[in-house]
Amino acid sequence: MLKKENNDAMNKEAAKIAYECEVTRAMQWKDGRITFNLRVNGVQISGMRYIEYTTKEGNPGSMLSFPSRKDEKTGKYYTHAWFPISRETQADIEKQIETALDNK
Repeated sequence: MLKKENNDAMNKEAAKIAYECEVTRAMQWKDGRITFNLRVNGVQISGMRYIEYTTKEGNPGSMLSFPSRKDEKTGKYYTHAWFPISRETQADIEKQIETALDNK
């Protein structure tokens, strides 16, 4: 897990770059999982996940999970698509996911 200082540094870097993000498909599965595809500056990232959680302190949170693959030899998962997401961009993507799910 990244330390908070690193997350803050990544958010500052992400704020410097303009990303045009469009949710092109969102789907909620019977077990509650939400998956979606995202077009970022014209590049399609398929197989992303939207995850809601509760912290140890009881506060709600959410995150966007990038697609990854498992290395059969080591058993570790490696992300194969990624870009830094600012809090504002994440909030915009979450609104687009909600809209896409409401329109189904």
